[in-house]
Amino acid sequence: MNKSASLDLTTGSIPRLLVRFSIPFLIANLLQSVYSLVDMVIVGQLMGSIGLAGVSTASTVTSLFTTIGTGLSMGGQIILAQYQGAGDRQGQKETIGTMFTSMLIMSVVIPIVCFFFGHPILGLMNTPEEAYTETWNYFIVCACGTVFIFGYNAVCAVLRGMGDSTRPMIFVGIASAANIVLDILFVGPFNWGAGGAAAATALSQGVSFACSLVYLLKRKEGFVFDFKLSSFKIVGKRLKMILKVGIPLALQFSVLMISMMFVMSIVNSFGVTSAAAYGVGGKISGFATIPVYAFSSAASTMVGQNIGAGNIKRAKDTVNWTVGMLLVIEGIVFLVTQLIPGPLVKLFNNDPEVVEIGIQYLRIMSFTFIAHCFLDGYTSIANGVGYSMLALISVAFDGVVLRVGLSYLFAIVLEMGITGVFIGGAVAPFGAAAICAFYFFSGRWKKRSLVEKA
Repeated sequence: MNKSASLDLTTGSIPRLLVRFSIPFLIANLLQSVYSLVDMVIVGQLMGSIGLAGVSTASTVTSLFTTIGTGLSMGGQIILAQYQGAGDRQGQKETIGTMFTSMLIMSVVIPIVCFFFGHPILGLMNTPEEAYTETWNYFIVCACGTVFIFGYNAVCAVLRGMGDSTRPMIFVGIASAANIVLDILFVGPFNWGAGGAAAATALSQGVSFACSLVYLLKRKEGFVFDFKLSSFKIVGKRLKMILKVGIPLALQFSVLMISMMFVMSIVNSFGVTSAAAYGVGGKISGFATIPVYAFSSAASTMVGQNIGAGNIKRAKDTVNWTVGMLLVIEGIVFLVTQLIPGPLVKLFNNDPEVVEIGIQYLRIMSFTFIAHCFLDGYTSIANGVGYSMLALISVAFDGVVLRVGLSYLFAIVLEMGITGVFIGGAVAPFGAAAICAFYFFSGRWKKRSLVEKA
């Protein structure tokens, strides 16, 4: 790999490096969000509330099975970052081979599972009958594209773990452009509905994966992984390390997605309009918190490299800078969302009922932007040192105990309707943030490291 593409995150100005390393993460996440945003905008404008409800419900389910790939890739990324900081090339090579091989196997298994269990899952989610066909089409097409999602995540995890966040940004940009063109074509002239939107997304991710793989293959001479067939094998020791970090991360995302499925089930009980508005609000909120995930992901890699290098103070300072910078950014985003929620919702759908509920969603749920500054900022220290179990604990508390529990309490028991769902969702992340803050300030993370210095 071109050495200039990788950053040594163990020396130099922390805020400058954090911004420099986060910006490609930020742009990549912004571009990646275009996938789902374009789906929602085009489907919403061309198909109306039924199409929106279908995409909203199906994407909640498909996110569940992609969490496995996300967890494994993030686990590999964190291990690679620590090996990078420790200067262990053999450890990096075996970790990459193990991650690639295990994710390839999972990408074949998951679509089969989705095909057999998809209908029961959609039934449990109270999928509106009038939107069921569109929901199923979107769901099954996305499942078939799992190999592209996993492949892209694996390659980009390698690049980011070794300090290169620029190339993943470029690959996502290519995919986003392809996604827009294919979305308009498949949903518009071809009239493939929600399934067409899913096909556009899957094919676009395939393009991104192909570009990223070609990039690594062309630079394999200077790269730690040689891409020989014999190198694509699962090394037990490396797999154990990846799973130690990756399983809690995958479970973290899975628990979050499952809790969102339960919440979506409650939302669907209020009808297609509520489901459509909830889906729109969720996409806007997801877009608004992209800086949080970009900075916290960058911080996790920075912490990983510094822990591998034995620099505890620098790891701590990285997290403090991350939280502070996020509060400034998300504070501005919060104000914008409060001031102009209507125009944001109307980008997706002009149905007066959808707009009214969507505005209410944003007025209430935008408070979670602030909560995530602390939640994800402090979680980065745990992810960086390899203690991903903390993220699982905090997400379980957020999603299962608070999000589902409070949403059911307010919406059903107290009969507050869809407003109760929004209030429950807004309160939940503050409780999880308190757990992560306690771990950070306790200093227990200082004694953790997954690798030894070479």
